[in-house]
This record gives sequence, structure tokens and C-alpha cells, in this order.
Amino acid sequence: METIEPIRRGLRIHRACIEGDWQAAEAELSAPDLDAYLDLGQRRELLATMRASRLRRERAPDDSWLALYRELSDVLMRHQEPRARYLRLVRGTTDGDYRQDLAILARWFPQETSLRSILACFSDPRAAADIDTPPKNVDEPLYARLLRHLIQSPHNYYPVRRLWESLPADSRTRLWGSEPSPVEQISERLRHEHQRIQARLADPATQVAQLEQELEDLIRTGLIDARTIKMVDVASDVERYIRDFQRQDPWDRALRPALEAAKRKLGYLPPPVRDVRGWHRAIEQRIEGIVAWDELEVAWNDFNKRFNRRFTGFHTDAGPWAGFQALLRRWIECIDQAAPHLHWDLPQARQSRCWVALIDAWSESHEGRMYIEAEADRPQDLAALRDSYGRILEQIDRFALLHARLLETDGAPEYLEELHQVESLSRPVEQIKTQLTNPQAAPTIGSAYQAFVAERAPA
Repeated sequence: METIEPIRRGLRIHRACIEGDWQAAEAELSAPDLDAYLDLGQRRELLATMRASRLRRERAPDDSWLALYRELSDVLMRHQEPRARYLRLVRGTTDGDYRQDLAILARWFPQETSLRSILACFSDPRAAADIDTPPKNVDEPLYARLLRHLIQSPHNYYPVRRLWESLPADSRTRLWGSEPSPVEQISERLRHEHQRIQARLADPATQVAQLEQELEDLIRTGLIDARTIKMVDVASDVERYIRDFQRQDPWDRALRPALEAAKRKLGYLPPPVRDVRGWHRAIEQRIEGIVAWDELEVAWNDFNKRFNRRFTGFHTDAGPWAGFQALLRRWIECIDQAAPHLHWDLPQARQSRCWVALIDAWSESHEGRMYIEAEADRPQDLAALRDSYGRILEQIDRFALLHARLLETDGAPEYLEELHQVESLSRPVEQIKTQLTNPQAAPTIGSAYQAFVAERAPA
């Protein structure tokens, strides 16, 4: 009974296939006790029979048959008719994924070396190096499809050239007709790729480091000309420089050599890349700023030393105010000359050691302490600092005129009123106001001022 049962099971499955009862056939194949009567090989034979019968009855397309042959090749490739049909199908399919077929061909069709070599190129174009003979006539359509597949990517220039050059002239005409050759077509794609690279280099949204990674294959295979490779390398270096600069004090003198080196590298780049990305301007802004700060620091040291010196005798002569005014105007001019070269939108600019040192020194000056006492805050940039000195100059201009009129009139009441309202913004004004209002330093004007104040005092 046990000897007959496997035969019965097989006959029932064959009968279901003949009748087209696929549900019954599948039920037999999935029966829980089938393993007790049929081994794995027998079960796969019956599965192949059922699948093939169904495809035949349903007039299934070629891709369904090819999928079946790939899935059950260990069974179907033992028979002549499926073997012949499989070769025909694999030569005619256009799905482009032949990894399973390479294994099947190696096991069941070792003599089909030409076919295996062609199929291998679909997934790995470098396999073209192993093809040194023209394809067999039966493989020529597949060979043409391979060429059309490979020319879609400029990366495949060398494999395409090798495959094309291995063909005799008559085969080329038969495979390709009169259209431009695969080498000509892929060469055109390669030219477009070079143009695309240059366009992306000129696109500020494209990171050069990312572009360099994308081009590794092209660079490694020598498909990019030396000039473009140099351009990408230089652009990558400059991009790295700019990233480093953005993390550092933009006006640090120690940065100057690196900025000059980056500026020299920019000479290798065409203007569309250099200028559109803003690299040239970013470097120039930093170099200009360093030079401007050097000049500004010299000017500040000279101004601060001379502006805060003590003068005596002002109660008798208003002439020396001209020296203060000239000194202050010169300092403001120095700020104005530096301002266009100091770009406060640069990263780290407001934390620059140059700015911090200047504003700290200013905070210790007489005018700085007076400003902070009045405003309760320090200037946040050079423009605000310049405004504070502009106000000081305006006050000195008015005070110098007031001083002269006080001397001319020996302290006329209207001028004493104006003197009384002055709130000093700088040491010179504070110093001379103190002298003018002190009878011991300026007997005439000082005495008149004291009397003026006494009259204004409440009863």
C-alpha cells in the first residue's frame, strides 16, 4: 500500500493538471502527509509539472515562463525541451537582471561562455574586459541590447568602446544600422556629463565634497579630463578652507597666510564657479578686514593717547579746541575708512578678538565710561561706536563756540545758562567745563557762573 501511494498521489496531481483544476493540484501538493511519500526532488518535479501545465493552458507570456525556469531550474533544466526554450527566452528577455541566469548557465550550459559573458556585462560593465571575440550570430540581438543598455551611462564609456571595437565591420552594420555608433553616442553623453559637472560646481546649492563622491567612478576610470579633475579638486579644497574660515575669527592676523593660499587656489577656477559661490568675496572680505583692523588699531592707539591728555589754560583761550576737533575728526575718518571693509555679517565677526579688544579699551576710556553710564550699554558694532564719537564731535564743536563767547563776554548770562546745561560726553569738555565753573581756575567766568547758580537756587 505504501509503495502504491506515491504513484496515486502523483497521478492525482497529473489528473488535476490535465483538467485544469489548479486548486485541487495545489491542495495535493500542500497535503500535510505528502512528505511521508515523496522526497523533496519528487515534490519539486510535481510542482514544476503543475506550474508548467498552468502556464501552457493560460498561454502565459514569455516572462512568466522565464521566471518559472529560474525558480525551478534544478528540475526543468534536466529536460531537453525546457533547456532549449530557456536559452531562447534568456536571449530575448529585456529585464536586464541576469544574476540568476549566470548561475543557471554556469551549471547547466557550461559551453555557453559567450552568452554568459554578455549577460555578465549587464550587471557589471567591467566584465566587458573578458570579451575579446565577436558574439555568435544567435547572440547578436542580445549584444545590441547590451550596448544600448550601457550607453545610457557615461560611466560605461570604456566597456562600450571595447565591445564595439571587438565587432567586425559587417557585424556593426547588422547590429546598429546607420545611426551614430555606440561610442559616438556615449561620447556625447560624456560631454554632457562634463557640462553638468561644471554647472553643478557653479551652483551654490551643491556641496563640492558631495559632488566629488558622486564622481569617484568617473575620476577613477579616467573619464574626466585633467582640467575638470583639477577644477573639482581645487573647488573641494577651497570649500574646505571656507568651512574652516567660518569657524574662526574672520579678522585674526594668523589667518592671513591661509586666506592668501585659498585666494591663489581660486585662480584655477573659472569665474562662474568662483564668483557665484561667493568664495572670492568671502576671502577678500576677510583679508580686507584684517588690513583694516591693523590700520584702525594704530589709529586708535594714537587717538586715545592724545585725546585724553590733560590741558590747562583753557579758561583763558579757546584756540586749542581746534586740535581736539582735528584729532576727533581724523579718528572718525579712520573709522569711516575701515567700515566698508569690515563685514559684520561674517560668522564670528562680533566675537572677533579685534573688536573685543577695541571695545574693551574704549570702555576704559573717559568717553567710554561716560557713554556707558548714560546709555547703560556698549556699542554692538563699529557703526554704533562711530555714532558715539559723532555725538562727541558735535558737542565739542558747540562747546568750542560757547567757550569763545564766554571769554568774549566775560560770562554773559545767556551763555552761562547754556554752559549750565552741558552734560559732558568726553574728558576735554568735562575738564574745561570744570575749569570754567571754578572761580579759582577762571576767576571772572567762574565767579559769574557761581552767582548765576546761586540766583537759580530755590528760596
